[in-house]
Amino acid sequence: MFGNLSAAPVSENVLDFVLARLDESAPLSYSASEAASTGRTPAILQRLMKGDFSDLSWKKVTDSLRISYLKTGDPDFEFALYHIKAGGRIPEHKHGGSEMTLVLQGGFSDSAGSYHEGDFIYREADELHAPTALQSEDCICLAVLDAPLKFTGWKYRWMNPFLQLRTG
Repeated sequence: MFGNLSAAPVSENVLDFVLARLDESAPLSYSASEAASTGRTPAILQRLMKGDFSDLSWKKVTDSLRISYLKTGDPDFEFALYHIKAGGRIPEHKHGGSEMTLVLQGGFSDSAGSYHEGDFIYREADELHAPTALQSEDCICLAVLDAPLKFTGWKYRWMNPFLQLRTG
């Protein structure tokens, strides 16, 4: 989206202002439930959810994974919330396109690292991973995909035709 925007003039001191802010301490983190109760949930997510996590329609994919697809009207991207039970694992998978993930609650780890509330992860097409939620709490992530995920293990590959990109 940024690439399609035209440049706008800014004052000469903007760079100095931004560089000065790099030394400031990070804002305090907050839980998704606290965010919802205080109205600090990101505005785009508030508009897409029209309620809280319990008000959404969740589809069970595995014993550990439920997905709630959010309607955005954009036919090229799938916006969905992923709910992974505490200690649960999403089966190993890859994507035909890019995947952008924002951890809203809890956290997870995979072979590339460990991610916690507020972390943003970008994955290229065909990167293989199998996220596992923290043992201590459920993980809820907002994921934006431009192609459906594809399970790679024999036990879950049969689901792939049902995991088509859901848009609209």
